[in-house]
Amino acid sequence: MERVGKEIPALSSAIEELSIFVDPKKMIATADVQALLGKSLQEDVFTLMDRLLEKKMPEALEALENLLHDGTSPSEIIAVLGGQWARLASYSEMKEQGRGQTDIAAELKIHPFFQEKFFFQAAKTDPGQAESALRGLMDCDQRSSRDG
Repeated sequence: MERVGKEIPALSSAIEELSIFVDPKKMIATADVQALLGKSLQEDVFTLMDRLLEKKMPEALEALENLLHDGTSPSEIIAVLGGQWARLASYSEMKEQGRGQTDIAAELKIHPFFQEKFFFQAAKTDPGQAESALRGLMDCDQRSSRDG
């Protein structure tokens, strides 16, 4: 849906293309979707966030470069990164309140496919790091809007 949209005709067409692409196999794998339609922005941003949290700056820059090369606009990247940092900040607050992962995932609307990745990132996030990153992204967004 991230790559083709939510409209039924576009989804139907993508599924048909995938079916032809994988024939004679009976199953469509994630690798098949990525090969035909590309990776999802959410997945790419998770990769970028992982590299940032691991403080692997050359790999983070490479992930960012790949996003830009694939045609993702800087404002889209900032928005998705901002959303992820905001969820991580909310996670920290909810965790301090003693809430469990199931409750947190439901409230933050973390898709089951991404929950393991999200909680892995949350475990790597230092207190206050998410708020600081959000402030930095807002500054970056304002500068790019002003300079753009």
